[in-house]
Amino acid sequence: MAEPDFLGCTPCLFVRDPKGSALFYRDTLGFPDVELFGPPDAPFFAIVRRGRAQIFLRFTRDGYGERPWVPDRDEALFDAYIGVTDVAALRAEFAARGLATDPPVDRPYGMREIAVTDPDGYVVVFGQDIEGRSVAEP
Repeated sequence: MAEPDFLGCTPCLFVRDPKGSALFYRDTLGFPDVELFGPPDAPFFAIVRRGRAQIFLRFTRDGYGERPWVPDRDEALFDAYIGVTDVAALRAEFAARGLATDPPVDRPYGMREIAVTDPDGYVVVFGQDIEGRSVAEP
């Protein structure tokens, strides 16, 4: 019997306002496919998709809250990592939508990255393999 292929991984981020968060991902980060679940005036869940990347946004009364165990952002910790083919083009796209990011950083593990912090404080990193491999490749 053949081993199953893994097709992706979807982070589930706990947010205070799924609709508002979904609109940030759509309008600022360019995730065109947005699904909202629950009452139209107060959805409790959202899915945002762009290409083969998707993120679940789940309502919680308190949001994710403070994360005292997370050190300074310089430690390069993140909540979601999305592989892309062109970080510079994505950064320019974000800038055209009014979102400034730091310049791309080349990491010692072979990735060129930019990071974005969403309205709930989640850090989403977009990474491009410097060697041109897909992030999905071993």
